[in-house]
Amino acid sequence: MRTRRTLFLLIAILLLAAGVRIYRLNQQSFWADEFYSALLPAGRGHAELRLPRNVLLAEPPNLFDLKNAPSIAHVWRSDLEGHAPPLYMMAMRLWGEAFGLSQGSSRSFSVVMSLAAVALIFVVVRELSGDAAGLWAALLLALAGPQVQYAQEARTYALLLVEGLGAAAALVRIDRRGPTRWRELSLVLCVLAMALTHYFSLGAILALTIYAAVRLRGRTRMRVAACFAVAAVVWAILAAPTALRQSRNIADPQQTFFLADDAPNRVIGNLQRLGALPVRYFTEPMSHSLPAAAITGGIALLLMPLLAVRRRDLALWPLWLWLTILPLLLLDVARGTQHLTYIRYTLLASPALYGIVAALLFDRRDADDANDANDATHAPASDASGATDASGPPPRRRGRWIAHLPPSLVAIACLTSLSYAYSAWWKADWRSLAQQIDRARQPNDVVIFFGHGRVDNPNSNFLFTSFYRHQPYGPTVLMDRPPDEALARELEPFRGLLIVALDGEELTRAFPRASFRRVTFEPGAAALWRAERSP
Repeated sequence: MRTRRTLFLLIAILLLAAGVRIYRLNQQSFWADEFYSALLPAGRGHAELRLPRNVLLAEPPNLFDLKNAPSIAHVWRSDLEGHAPPLYMMAMRLWGEAFGLSQGSSRSFSVVMSLAAVALIFVVVRELSGDAAGLWAALLLALAGPQVQYAQEARTYALLLVEGLGAAAALVRIDRRGPTRWRELSLVLCVLAMALTHYFSLGAILALTIYAAVRLRGRTRMRVAACFAVAAVVWAILAAPTALRQSRNIADPQQTFFLADDAPNRVIGNLQRLGALPVRYFTEPMSHSLPAAAITGGIALLLMPLLAVRRRDLALWPLWLWLTILPLLLLDVARGTQHLTYIRYTLLASPALYGIVAALLFDRRDADDANDANDATHAPASDASGATDASGPPPRRRGRWIAHLPPSLVAIACLTSLSYAYSAWWKADWRSLAQQIDRARQPNDVVIFFGHGRVDNPNSNFLFTSFYRHQPYGPTVLMDRPPDEALARELEPFRGLLIVALDGEELTRAFPRASFRRVTFEPGAAALWRAERSP
């Protein structure tokens, strides 16, 4: 009965999680990183960077096309200009071959992965702290704002959570129930997948390694150490060459400009960003409440190590939390960046908070009782002396209701602030801009993407709008300077110029004999202009 009730509640949580993730899934258009999640699975790398500028392109290529894309083998080492391992792009290529890589399809992959993470955190926390704590942890991951937000993005973070929690589940089961070939294989594959999905997973992998070294003994410890060694060797063979090549991009200001921390007091900024993380893993604090969130979260972070000493069922989580965050903190201090501002970089640490809050006041004996009951399911019934059947539910302890209070309050806070997860300010409406280009373009028009620099990049603007355009692109120019004589002659036969640009003043200097009418403007993206040229 108890197992059936637990399964029913878990299914209800998964349905709730699916609902809040599917709701308004396509309301906002892709942002820059999501476009690359649809581009790179085609195996062409950052092909938009190789499109020529300041020349007339009669018909630019469709860079998102999978039908005419190179084979999937090209995906593995095609992203030499980026800074991410290739496994997510390989997974997206397979997903795209089956379901396409439209906006809805690409984001649906993250939805599925996020639902798998909800189920896996239940497995891990249930193994450590019992059924009730496992259900609460699953509910917190289901409702936490950042989890919903990144479940609705075509990015690596939901997949990374699944891999991390899968590795934790395998290791915890080895610790609690002993090693088997299946558990060891699961550990190897999940740890390897983490390293092949994101370089920032190294901290969580280190946490698992330390936990295994401290908790395990004898041959079990040696077998688990071999699992980590095998994962490391396979990673070196498969991904080390690409990682070495991508390491050259670390200092590229074109890729890291948004990470620069220009605040006058970086120490205070780093401490505030660090302290706010525990609160942000549940819900984003408003600007006026950020100092209070930083103080509250900072105190929680300082108290985490005590849990590892006092509660052996919670020992994994402080290691997981601190070792996932600490490398990024050190990176920010050393390089003057602000990785901790962007919660996606440390989202892998968030299950540690859900596990701690869910199990904080539950008695560790509840987990032992649950495991004993499960182990005794196939045991003989009571003997002739009338002993109680071992498979029956354990006796309820007094005051147990109070253990539900912390996770229930946090779940309510997540639920009441969930609406903020559906609106990200950095997601400009590129879809609307692309639709306006299709509507405004006439048969004898040329479309010009004009701009320069990292923010107003003509190649990127072409890429982002082309994802949503349904008409043939037609004659196109990617322009970062006024047209020279050769290009001006090529443009003469065209009756109209449709220009995508952010700065109207730059346009008037580039085309001094033309007058401009703004067709539309999408904040954060660009404006669409129609030029009327004087004879």
